[in-house]
Amino acid sequence: MQFALVAPNFAPISEPRDYKLSWTNIGDKKVQEISGKTDAQGLTELITTVGQVPVALQIAPPEASECKIVGSAKSKPLANKPLVRVQLQALASATSAPKPTNTCERMVVREGVQQIRFEIHNVQRYTSKTSGSSYPNYLKQLPYLIVDATKMEVIGNTIVPNNTARKMQGDNGRVATETVNVDGVEKVGLVLGSATDSPDIWQANKGELVLYKVKPKESGLTTVVISEVPDIGKFDNGVQEARDFKGTLNGETWAKLCRSFTVDDVKRILPGSLEITVPWPTPMHIDYALGRGVIDEAKAAAYREAYETRQAATKAGTKLESKPTLAPLAYACTWVELLTPIYEGRIENAKPANPDVPVIDPKTKKPQVDPKTKQPVTRKKFDKPGEYDALVQQGDGQILIPPLGLTLELCGSITGLGEPMAQNAQEVTGLTKGKVIAKTHPYAYLALLECSMNCGVTYVQINCTWRPMIGSVLHKLGDAIDIGRIDNGTDNLRIFKFLNTQVDDLADRFTKALNSHRYAAPGLTIYNLDNLPANAPFHDNHLHFTANRLKPLAEEDKPRPPMADSGSKP
Repeated sequence: MQFALVAPNFAPISEPRDYKLSWTNIGDKKVQEISGKTDAQGLTELITTVGQVPVALQIAPPEASECKIVGSAKSKPLANKPLVRVQLQALASATSAPKPTNTCERMVVREGVQQIRFEIHNVQRYTSKTSGSSYPNYLKQLPYLIVDATKMEVIGNTIVPNNTARKMQGDNGRVATETVNVDGVEKVGLVLGSATDSPDIWQANKGELVLYKVKPKESGLTTVVISEVPDIGKFDNGVQEARDFKGTLNGETWAKLCRSFTVDDVKRILPGSLEITVPWPTPMHIDYALGRGVIDEAKAAAYREAYETRQAATKAGTKLESKPTLAPLAYACTWVELLTPIYEGRIENAKPANPDVPVIDPKTKKPQVDPKTKQPVTRKKFDKPGEYDALVQQGDGQILIPPLGLTLELCGSITGLGEPMAQNAQEVTGLTKGKVIAKTHPYAYLALLECSMNCGVTYVQINCTWRPMIGSVLHKLGDAIDIGRIDNGTDNLRIFKFLNTQVDDLADRFTKALNSHRYAAPGLTIYNLDNLPANAPFHDNHLHFTANRLKPLAEEDKPRPPMADSGSKP
C-alpha cells in the first residue's frame, strides 16, 4: 500500500508532509506503524501488509506538529499497483497552516469498491437531410469531467496537471472516459466539451451541463453507455438503473451541453479594444466614422469621392494608386462593440426567395386553373405556418461590422447555398442560425476580424461555425470557423474562393495572418492549397481556422486608455 498526496487539481503535493501509517496484520494483534515525510511526488513509503487490511493515514499541515487520522484504505496485492491518491481539499501552506487544534484536513480516499466509466457510441457518418451529403464524425479528444452530481465536485483524476480536463479516447465509433473510483458517491454525472473549461461554467448551470446523472452499482464497475442519435430528440439528463445504465446524445442534448456566448461573456473575456486604421475607407467605414463624429460631412464627401475614383479605376483595369491621397481613418473600438452584431445574431438580408408556384391538383397531378379567370392557381413556395420565418432564421444572411467595413456572409443554410456541412447544426438541433453562431468562442471571431482588418479584407464568407455531428471535436467545442471566400473591395483582384485553387496574394497573406495569430491553435489553420505546412483530408474546399480558447488573455487585449480619434478630423 502506498499513498500519494495530491492537490485539488490532482497535481502531486511536492512540499514534504509529516505522515504516519498504521495497520494490523491478519493473525496479529500488534499495531504496525511507520512515520516519515512524503517525497517530491507526494508519495509515502510503500508498505507491505500480511493480508488485505485497512491502513490508516495520519497527516499534518506543514507547520502543525500533530498528525491526526484523516482516512484509511484497504491494502491490495502488489500486482494491483496499490497506490491510493489522497486529495487534500483544503490545502494548508507554510503561511496559512491551521492551528494545532485544527490539524485535520478533509481528504477523499476511494479504494475502488465502486467504479464508473462512461462510453459514447457516436454516429460514424452523418448524412445531411437536405443535401444528402455524407460526412465522417468523431468524438476522440472530447474533454470531459466526472463529477459528484450532488456535491458538484470533480471525482478522481479527471484533471491533468495543467488544470485542463482529460479527453475521451477510443476509435472512430466509440470513445470512453477513464475508469474512476466512486466509493460512497450518491450520484455521478458527466461534464463534456467546453463546459469543462471552468467550474464556474458547469456548476452555475448544473441542470444542463452536468449530464447522465446515475447512481452507481453498490459494487463493481458501472459502465454508462451513451448512444449518439442524429435527431433533435429530447434533452437526456439522467440515466436510470432500470434502463441498464444507458443514455442518449441527441441534438437537443448537444445544444445544451455546448455553451453559448453572450455579449456579457464578451465583456468578461475580451475587455480591451482594437485600434483601427483604414488607408482605403469604404462607404461602410465612412458612414461609421461620420456617425461617430470622427469626420464631418465635408470630409466624408472627400473620402467617398476617393473611393469612387478607385472603384472606377478598378473597373477600367487601370493601375491603382499605391498610396492614399487622404489621411487614413483611425479610431478605436472595444471588442464588445465589434462582436456584438455576431453574438446578438444581427443577421441582415436573410430572406430567401419565396416565389409563387403552381398549385398541383392531387387527382390529375396537373397545375390547377381558376375556372373564372382561366389563370393558373398559385401559392407561395413556403406557405406553411411559420415555415418562411424559420427559413429566415436558419437561412443565409449577412452580419455587418461597420467599424471594419466588413461583411460576414453566412452560408450553408437550408436554402442550399454554401457548404452543406453547415446545415448540420440546424438539422440536428433545430437552433436558429443566430444561436448557432453564438456557440463559437470570441477568440475565433477576434482573430477573424483582426486578420481581416490587417489584410484589407472587407468580405468573408463563413461556411461553418459550431456543429455537433460532423468531423473532429474542434467545431463541436466552438473553437473553429470554416471560410469559403474572401475579398478586398478596394483592390482589382477577384473574390478568392478556397475551392481547389492555389492561394493568391490576398489569400496568402490572410491564411498566414490567421496561422500566426496570438489566439491560433498551432498547426490548425488548414487549406490544402495554401503555403502553410498543415494539410488534412476534406480541406481543399474551405479554409479551416481553430482558436485556442484556453489561452490566457494577451496583454494587448487588456483594458487600456482609449486611443484618440485620428487626424482625419477637419
